Amino acid sequence: MIVEDRPGVLATIEAMVESWREADITSVDGFTNASAWIKAVDHLDLLLCDVRLPGKMDGLELARMAVAAYPSIAIVMFSADPRWEIDGLLERHSFLRKPFGRDALIAQIDDAFLRVRKPVSLPG
Repeated sequence: MIVEDRPGVLATIEAMVESWREADITSVDGFTNASAWIKAVDHLDLLLCDVRLPGKMDGLELARMAVAAYPSIAIVMFSADPRWEIDGLLERHSFLRKPFGRDALIAQIDDAFLRVRKPVSLPG
């Protein structure tokens, strides 16, 4: 799921990930629509979310909702603000500073999935 309130930025991120054949992309334009989607879908693997969203709740709150509903969800948060200025980012959140390109997005998505991957115990 991609959550971004600026249509131009949302369209750019969609274009970056639409080339992935296995991706089923849902894009929403704000917290209210995103929170409804989180409650409505059966499974969610990845959340790409702007930290700053209009309204009372922000992207960090949305990420907390997503983790509560889907504990193994990978999360990439993004903002024009530097990471150190954003209060509330968790270790499990990958982070991108806007503007970013496709290669940086792919790297952070990979990182986000690695952050939630459970260690595997090998026999022996």
